[in-house]
Amino acid sequence: MVSTSIFGQTGPYAHMGGVDGMGNAISGRLDLAGWPDRGPVAPSSCAFGDDILPVFTALAIVGALDYRRRTGKGQYIDGSMLEVCANQIAPAFLDWQANGHLQTRNGNRIPDASPHGVFPCKGEDRWCAISVFTDDEWKGFCSVLDDSPWIKEERFATFASRKYNEDELESLIAEWTSEYEAQEVMYRMQTAGVCAGMVQNAQDLMENDPQLNEREFLLFMEHPVLGVCSHPTPPYKLSKTKAQINLAPCLGQHNDYICTKLLGMSDEEFVGLLQEGVFQ
Repeated sequence: MVSTSIFGQTGPYAHMGGVDGMGNAISGRLDLAGWPDRGPVAPSSCAFGDDILPVFTALAIVGALDYRRRTGKGQYIDGSMLEVCANQIAPAFLDWQANGHLQTRNGNRIPDASPHGVFPCKGEDRWCAISVFTDDEWKGFCSVLDDSPWIKEERFATFASRKYNEDELESLIAEWTSEYEAQEVMYRMQTAGVCAGMVQNAQDLMENDPQLNEREFLLFMEHPVLGVCSHPTPPYKLSKTKAQINLAPCLGQHNDYICTKLLGMSDEEFVGLLQEGVFQ
């Protein structure tokens, strides 16, 4: 048997209800999200405790099934969203325990990469993420910006100096990226061996993403009201059983069938109700 809840079945908070917003905050994860000069920012579209707890639960079930296979005995599984969220900030625990350093919000920056951020590109609200971890990646990055004299300056020569001057570095990169389309920045960086990805919106995903197009993520269907529209397919492919996608019924589309076949109304009764406007 499996139970999952925000705090688990034991402890002083076990009787309290809650949702991911509480788990995100009380676990300490929220304190690490956002910019250092601003308040915490709740993630809007990343993995919440609501989404991650089932993954841990599935793993626990696999372990319990293996235990049953070996012993013939079952067991009870108690999952806690608070503990799942706290598990995600284990490096912050270790940093405090080993170094006495209390991590806090750091925007897009991380300790082992520079630059590591999202930079403005040509157009309205267009962006590209760029991450440089190694000296070889930095050389590739510099090869893309070969006409920018600042890349040869001593203040950016080493990883340590780039971290120390990260504000200036990010500002100079933003000046360069703003002159190019996000997709071009991404392709040029990737060609040079640098991790980069344009920040896509819904239109990009639907109309221009080559990966989703190749995998036929969107299925185009004829809707009786909307006309031709796209519908997402499952995010996994079964080699022997291709997913069958059907249109959802329109409002009232099956009133006749429901009333006469499932509810047992006569045709005359259904028509009478229809004429009275009951189904409007």
